[in-house]
Amino acid sequence: MRIRYVDIAKGIGMLLVIAGHTFTSNNLIEHIIYNIHMPLFFILAGCFIKRKKPMKKFIGDKFCRLIIPYIVTCLALIMFKVLKLLITNKNNEIIQSIKELILSTIYGSGLLTSPTLHIRLIGAIWFLLAMFWGLVIYNYIFDKKYKTIYAIAIFLSGYMISKVIWLPLSILPGMMSVLFIHIGNILKESIITSKPYKIQKAILIGIVFILGTYLTFSEPHMDMSSCYYSDLIINTFTSVSGTYMVVYISQIIEKFRYLSKLLSIYGVNSLLVLCVHNVEGLSFDIGHIFSTQSGIEILCIRIAITVIFVIIVTVFKKKKEIK
Repeated sequence: MRIRYVDIAKGIGMLLVIAGHTFTSNNLIEHIIYNIHMPLFFILAGCFIKRKKPMKKFIGDKFCRLIIPYIVTCLALIMFKVLKLLITNKNNEIIQSIKELILSTIYGSGLLTSPTLHIRLIGAIWFLLAMFWGLVIYNYIFDKKYKTIYAIAIFLSGYMISKVIWLPLSILPGMMSVLFIHIGNILKESIITSKPYKIQKAILIGIVFILGTYLTFSEPHMDMSSCYYSDLIINTFTSVSGTYMVVYISQIIEKFRYLSKLLSIYGVNSLLVLCVHNVEGLSFDIGHIFSTQSGIEILCIRIAITVIFVIIVTVFKKKKEIK
């Protein structure tokens, strides 16, 4: 049974992801967004882990759920790139572009690129790879006696390795996500609760988030895709408090019938939204197409594009259920 305010929280998270990719200056808004949006999904994933599952079946399930959409999205990127080159009469660049995109698919980096190997970033779908590794690793350590120590050790290992070498397929962000998944698992009783948050708790969480954001504001914002944390401890606490804030806000939104329904449907389809947004972001220049440089206008257009796909998929699912 789905929990509506959790789906609303995922919907808010996806809106923050799109906003984070639209407003790219290193300002307060971007700090707030990056402190919340990606950690939120890993923490919420941890909230719903109840027991260790057979590893072979678990890997197969997560491969179908996360890696297949990743591959399909990468194929879509290749298709749109080829179409763009054909339309602009740059046929001689097609083979090279396909090679570069295949390398990007294997490299699987959301932010870091390799100029020497001509490897480009793959965009927001690094998250699918990282979630796959994070869940698989956490499933492996789930029944360990000292799994908190394991989670911290894996988190720190990913961070330290990233300073020396960058591993492909977002393995390192996946390693670092294990701690957020674990935090979600141990705090699930307080994050996923049928009772509304008390105002005192909400205020305390807000203070922690504001303080954490303030203390790290002079540095570049944290970025899970590149394993960048200006302060490991402060960033972690800020992300956890930010997740609590979004869940609390989602509980309030749940009381508003139509808004809650819209956001929950958006959240249920968060994987689709991520993939569509990734293709749009890397394949099309929205500002150029719609003749605007306004961040707000570009954000609204990007959200509208994802909403259209969500509506199409939702209608298709309902028709399939009727049959």
